[in-house]
Amino acid sequence: MHKKVGDRVEVGDVIATLRSNKETLDQAIEKMDHAYHISETKPAERPLVHAVIQ
Repeated sequence: MHKKVGDRVEVGDVIATLRSNKETLDQAIEKMDHAYHISETKPAERPLVHAVIQ
């Protein structure tokens, strides 16, 4: 991952490097393509800790 959630990206920026030896390239690209959502607005802040298990 070269970019994190909320980072600004420009056309041509590399956001991730894809390496795969268990799938065909087309399958890996399809999964990667559905893993991202690029928007004009920054996403809402998410908590770093979701819960504490005791």
